Parts: sequence; C-alpha cells; structure tokens
Amino acid sequence: MDIAIIGAGLTGLALAKELKALGHSVIIFEKSRGRGGRLVNKRFNWASLDIGAQYFTVREPAFKTKVDDWQQQGLVTPWQFTPYKMNHGTLTLSPDNTERWVGLPAMNAPAKFLANELNIKFNCSITRIEFQNLKWTLHDQKDKFYPGFDWTIITAPVEQSLPLVTEHAAPPEAITQIKHTPCWALAFQTSTPLANSEIKGIFGDEIIRWVSRDSSKPGRKEKSSSNWIVHFSPEWSKKNQPHQPFKDLTQVEQQHWKQRLIETAQTWLRPCFDSPIAISNSYFHFWRYANLEENDALPFYWADKEKGLALAGAWAAGGRVEGAWKSAMMLLENEFKL
Repeated sequence: MDIAIIGAGLTGLALAKELKALGHSVIIFEKSRGRGGRLVNKRFNWASLDIGAQYFTVREPAFKTKVDDWQQQGLVTPWQFTPYKMNHGTLTLSPDNTERWVGLPAMNAPAKFLANELNIKFNCSITRIEFQNLKWTLHDQKDKFYPGFDWTIITAPVEQSLPLVTEHAAPPEAITQIKHTPCWALAFQTSTPLANSEIKGIFGDEIIRWVSRDSSKPGRKEKSSSNWIVHFSPEWSKKNQPHQPFKDLTQVEQQHWKQRLIETAQTWLRPCFDSPIAISNSYFHFWRYANLEENDALPFYWADKEKGLALAGAWAAGGRVEGAWKSAMMLLENEFKL
C-alpha cells in the first residue's frame, strides 16, 4: 500500500520504519526542517541543547526492549543523578528511584536513527486532505498536491490533527476532548560556571516546572558546564503566552518575551546558587502543545480502516516519549497486523 504519514516525530518515524519493513511505500510530510518532534536538539555557535524532552522514562516491557536495543547501538544511555526540588525559594534534595534516559550525543539520536533511509518531505505543511475514489490526496501550504495514498496517518498534536479529518470522519469524544497546555522553554549559558555543581536537575513549582544542567548529561561534547534548560510550568505559560503565533511577532515583541523569561528565571533560580546568574547566550521557544491536560480515557490511537485514515501520537497514550512509541505500536498491531 501507499501510505502518507503527517509528522516526523517519534510516532511518525516509528510507524514509517515498521510499515516500510512490511513492504509498504511510505512518505512522511513534516512541516519543519527537522525530525524528532519533542526530541529536538538545537545547535548554536555556543552550544548544542535539548530544548524539548529533557529525558524519557521506561515503564512497560515492550518499550524497555526497544530502549535496550537503542542502548546496544549507542543511541541512548541512563542519566543518573539525584534531583532537587524548589518550593517557594527553598531548595532541597528530592531523591527518587526513577531511571532517566537520554539520547547520545543528543536527545534526537533515536529519531535520527529511525529516519535513516525514510522518505521525508521537510518544510511541507499539509493543510488539507481529500478522499476520492478510495484514495487520499494531500495538499500543502504551497498549493502542491500529493495523490494516490491508500492510508493517511496524522501524528501531529490532536488540536492540529482534528481540523484535517473532520470533513471525512467523526472521531469519538474521547479524542475531541483531549487538550494540551503550553510551555515556554528557555535555554541559556552563563558567563561563568554556577556554584553547586552537583545540581543537575530541579523540579519546580507553579512558575517553573523543570530546570536542568544540559551539559551534565552523559555523552555531551560541551566543554562548558554552564548550559541550562528551563521549562516554565503549564500554568505560568498559559497565563503568559502571546496572543498570536510566535512567528508573527515583531522583533521588538519577541525581545520583550525573551527578556521576561530571562528575568523570571534569574529571580527564581537565585536561591539555588551563591552568585548572580549572568547570562551570556540564550534561546527561547514556545511549545504550544507541550503537556496533556488530565484525561482518563486515552485511546492510544483512532482509525477508520474502511477509509484508511488514522490519528496517533504521544497525546493518545499519556503524553510521554514512551507514549509516542506505544501509540505507533498499537496502531500497527491492530490495523496493520504486525
């Protein structure tokens, strides 16, 4: 069969890899210029940083088998450290038994491996899909069209996926009620290394949800120990979000947001260290679909087999990296008889 997959995140890449192995012809359409979705790594002249998922966890045996395989191939490794907890200006140790994993040499390593030898059209945003004579045609933002697909599988966030399918099908309420909350991400490098070098990760509060010393992750080539990632909380990000797409903001408006994030982070982090936090380089990103709101009826995926139409993604299976993989495997097992 000829299969179109929209989205080159972990779900889309895993689906494409397995479907190709089954003998199907697969094309992935990705609106950005990179693959991996939340496993993104950004390279700057001052650092290479994971600005999306900071690590991932393993809870189910099937995913553990896959992660073990990745580890044997040198794609992932455990990140062992004792996290801290910040609560209204007080920093304390917060030990746990969680095994955290990171990609080598960056979080996007598994995605890059999966993408090898796959047919991916980058910078191609699908704006409409059309179903005629039992075949799908995809239309992109440049009015180009791609006809002749037996299946269309959409792996974008559910809020972006539903507008593409509502003309052709009615997914159940469990799908339509799933919502995301946003997250501001701030990456920065300090002028000099900060004190308390044992701090590698901090769980936060209602302002900042997570802080990590990105350069402390195993396998990183960065010589500096002063590269940090800050993920602001869903609550704070929702209250402090731009009222239009970020790409449409002027440079002055973008600079305003950047300065606001930096000042908030400096104030919040000040109790953690014994010296001022002087930032020499920085980057920021607004994840509009970052975290799942509470939902007790996650479906793993949705498919209309008669038409050859499906929705899948991390959002359908818990929102974590493992969820992205599980959603792909459940769809493959049930609809393509792996």
